[in-house]
Amino acid sequence: MMPLAKTITVLIGAAALISVPALTPDLPWQFLQVDDAFAKNSNGNGNGNGGGNGNGNSNGNGNGNASSSRSANNGGGSGNRGNAKAVSGNGLGGFLNSVFGKRQDSKRQSVSRGGGTKSRSHRLPKAERAKLASVAVTPQAHPGGKPKNFNAKLARLNSLNRNYRALINSNSPHLAAIQAYIDSSLSYEKQSSALEELKDQLTSARDDLKDLLTEIAAYDDFAYADLTSEELEARLAALDAVDTTDLTDDERAALDAERQALTETLESDAYSNFKDAETAFQTEKDTLDALATDVSDDALTEALLSMANENRVREYGDDYVDDELLDWAKSVLGVGDEYGKIDEIREASESTSDPTDTDLRLTSTEN
Repeated sequence: MMPLAKTITVLIGAAALISVPALTPDLPWQFLQVDDAFAKNSNGNGNGNGGGNGNGNSNGNGNGNASSSRSANNGGGSGNRGNAKAVSGNGLGGFLNSVFGKRQDSKRQSVSRGGGTKSRSHRLPKAERAKLASVAVTPQAHPGGKPKNFNAKLARLNSLNRNYRALINSNSPHLAAIQAYIDSSLSYEKQSSALEELKDQLTSARDDLKDLLTEIAAYDDFAYADLTSEELEARLAALDAVDTTDLTDDERAALDAERQALTETLESDAYSNFKDAETAFQTEKDTLDALATDVSDDALTEALLSMANENRVREYGDDYVDDELLDWAKSVLGVGDEYGKIDEIREASESTSDPTDTDLRLTSTEN
């Protein structure tokens, strides 16, 4: 009989060894199994008799039987080898069972590599793994490089938040394009206001001329409504060029009456005022149309790119000035319905008593 203390020690050690594979099933526990060489080398150390009868059926399981059969075929009488292979086939569990005399079905906790229907393998079949390995994986890059927060993206553009005086008086070459954009915006606003005044003057002059034009009766189906000065003068030239050979007396009389009335109208002060108002309005409109290009979204985008840090532009490319950044710049500068730096500069220029104030030296503020 084994002493109680020794028995308890053996039981604790055995329990620890049995539980290790269960806790870490993915580790290679083959080192705990006795291999073929060990079994063969243990031939002389076995049980001698082992219950072997040539077929090695003593205590071996299925693996033991197979090994014992091979031993029998190799020359027989190797019952011990069959017994050793039986222990080897069962691994550590078989060894402990042989010690304590209790046999349990031992199954490895590792992943099955077989194709059985009861396999719980998490590895894909070889064919599918090969197929997945052939798929090219292309990492999806951020469209503007690594993502940054908005203030980090702005970098130098944060200078637009400076006081408007510091902004327009800066000598930094990076701000030159923005200063030019601000100047063009102020000029555009002034030209727009001037154009509205000229439009009102033109409307008034047209109304005065309209009273004279309504008295002219065309000899044909010509209409005198809403004509430009160029069209009115062209009408008089057309009347002078009419061939009267085939006209009746009444038609000829109507032609002469229209020609006379139109000539008198074009020589009137009303027409002279209308033509002057028309010319002034068109000149201002042409100027405003030219300025519209300088205050467009494209112009602001170019100005922002000129001011931005070169490394930011390289990082984001054409996407640097996106809709978010453009809207932010419009809000800060006061473009359109927004109130910002442009409005502050305009208000300061209108309230200053000295139009040559060096703090407001943009050309548009001196007009």
